[in-house]
Amino acid sequence: MVPAALVVVAVTFTGSPQAPKPEDYSPIPLPKTDHVADLRERELDWSLEVKRITKTLDAPQVLVGPPGTLPVVAVQPREQAWTLSELVAMFPTVLRRDGDAVLLEAGLFVPEGATLEITGAEQSEVRLSSTERGSAAIISRDGHVRLRGSEDEPLRVTSWDTEAGAPDADLDDGRSFVLTIGGEMHLDGVEMEHLGFGTGTTSGVAWRGASAPSSGGEAEPARGTVVDSVFRDNWFGAYTFEAVGMQWVGNEFVDNAAYGFDPHDMSNDFLVEGNVAHGNGRHGFIFSRGCVRNVLRGNLSYDNRGHGFMIDDGRSVATANAEANVMTSDYNVLIDNVARDNDGAGVLIEGGVGNLVEGNTLERNYVGVRVKDGAQARVADNVVHENRLYGVHVLENADTVEVAGNDFDGSWGSVGVGRADAAVISDNTYGRYSVPLTVAGVSRELNLSPLQKVQLTLRWNPLLFLWSLVLGVPLVIALAKAPSLVTHRVRRWSLR
Repeated sequence: MVPAALVVVAVTFTGSPQAPKPEDYSPIPLPKTDHVADLRERELDWSLEVKRITKTLDAPQVLVGPPGTLPVVAVQPREQAWTLSELVAMFPTVLRRDGDAVLLEAGLFVPEGATLEITGAEQSEVRLSSTERGSAAIISRDGHVRLRGSEDEPLRVTSWDTEAGAPDADLDDGRSFVLTIGGEMHLDGVEMEHLGFGTGTTSGVAWRGASAPSSGGEAEPARGTVVDSVFRDNWFGAYTFEAVGMQWVGNEFVDNAAYGFDPHDMSNDFLVEGNVAHGNGRHGFIFSRGCVRNVLRGNLSYDNRGHGFMIDDGRSVATANAEANVMTSDYNVLIDNVARDNDGAGVLIEGGVGNLVEGNTLERNYVGVRVKDGAQARVADNVVHENRLYGVHVLENADTVEVAGNDFDGSWGSVGVGRADAAVISDNTYGRYSVPLTVAGVSRELNLSPLQKVQLTLRWNPLLFLWSLVLGVPLVIALAKAPSLVTHRVRRWSLR
């Protein structure tokens, strides 16, 4: 039986397996149709008109908008925060209480100098009417919005199709969203669900910097804190643009159609700590285009259709709705995060300088870390196991990447480098792999210990392993019996 097994193995063994098939990378597309763009611009233009009208009012009023939009309740600046309960009492025909929920059949507008506060103590659910007749949105332009819930007094904010009696599932005619332009928006213990359409400002829950005033001066960035909140089943989970100094701590970005968490242009100096992103249609976390000095620490990103974490320069192809624009994202720190089971890379660095990927655990992604498009980066002291292609993949068009002190194990290749001078490789440990290092597609050997070489030889040469068993087991048995056999022979010789 042993010779027969050896013959079968010898016939079927082909050496190290071939490189795995191309990554199963199929993130949900982001359609940018004229229809969606028109819906988005109509909502934003209407909010600008509301801002203009609000300056002429001395008390909250319901303002009726153009066809395809819902009315808006506009509040006035005052020192005391406006509460939703207060506004429901003032406008019960468009802000209707239904048990422990409130249905908003009009949007809410918060201007500069005003604050809107909605808490779970007032109601457990806020439903934003969202049908083909129009969508209610909560919009602040330079004002303050505070949403707060807790375990004892939960707060959920969701779109609501009044005809279906359920969250709005049809994005073709727009969908409710929550947005601050300039000003501040703070969320604590809130569930934000089934919100958003299009891209950017109307995509779900968004913070965007205000435009520079016509009288001159600098644009005002958006600000806020987001703690212990959930972004679920939105188009984008959460989005920022020209926001600064935000703290995102202990949140979940779950099952959103596109991105989980998407800070965009000039979203700078964020602390992103202890968050989880999973089941999203694109990337779990992405800082895109001109985002600098952000810290991502202790986050978990898994089971996303794109990358777990991405830092990029926003390079894209120009379309009818957007120009191609490249701005590098620099000096971002990814430390002590976990990325596993993502269809793309655990971490992708596209362009930029000074980005650090250190102390992360990157498992069972297509690639552990990929660096490309002129990027300079340091990839150090990470645990990089069981990724399908490479532990670290430095493309030919990268600048210079330091790959040091990482623990590689189980990937098809430990490190892949597009050209010899694209990476400086040192002090890594190497476990199982098919090829140790490839440079421009050509396999190279590494400086391995004798024990590592024996382990790898046995792993990819089962014939040697079987012969070791066939010859080694009898040898071990013989050596174990040798002392007693010698003693027995000596005794027999002495008896003679």
